[in-house]
Amino acid sequence: MSYDENKMKRVVNRPVRQLLVAGLSAGILLSIGFVSSSHWRAVGSRWETPDAPPTLLRHPYLQKGTTRSMGIAWMIDDEQPCTVEYGLTQKLGRVVESPGNRRMHFAEITKLEPDTRYYYRIRSGDTWLTPPDESYHFRTHVASKNKPFSFVVLGDSGQPETGDQCPLADLLSALKPKPDFIIHTGDLSQRWALDEAEYDLLTFGVYRDMLRNTPFYPTQGNHDWVTDWEHGLDP
Repeated sequence: MSYDENKMKRVVNRPVRQLLVAGLSAGILLSIGFVSSSHWRAVGSRWETPDAPPTLLRHPYLQKGTTRSMGIAWMIDDEQPCTVEYGLTQKLGRVVESPGNRRMHFAEITKLEPDTRYYYRIRSGDTWLTPPDESYHFRTHVASKNKPFSFVVLGDSGQPETGDQCPLADLLSALKPKPDFIIHTGDLSQRWALDEAEYDLLTFGVYRDMLRNTPFYPTQGNHDWVTDWEHGLDP
């Protein structure tokens, strides 16, 4: 049985506790005990030194798309600056920085042409965080008011059982024509909104193949606030 290591990586900066980590590709849940340390990184059952290159915790997703610009967000497992390289072909050729030592990154690419496809890759220093894959692309919005467009609206998708998400993710990926953007009406997490890892498990991990090339606009639902079911606190 195998699993995608990129989906299992977490930086450990908290006291000893149990986290449920999803092995989405194998459909399994692993309970891993993490030891508190800002100098160690857990990768499945393997420990790496602080000198290891950064890796993606949250794969890139698109936001703030316009006719002339596009935003790309992602998260890495170490506080390091990053760079987005982009272009009209997979040879790329243009660069925009996401400076500062941080884990959560956002880069806005401007001065683009309307209704045009661009390819991109993300790196930190000399380490590429995304592969040279054509699925890492975006298309700027159409400038003409007369050209039709399509979009998807969904909500209440954050059920804890990852099996509930996969059929919907497959359906979205199979849509033709591909939607120009996705609107989420809230409740990305139905009951576990206690840690950013829950959103990676229930949303950004499951839908990552589509979010890397389709702008995603979520809103905050009542369950995206902390919910305490044991004490009857359901905001």
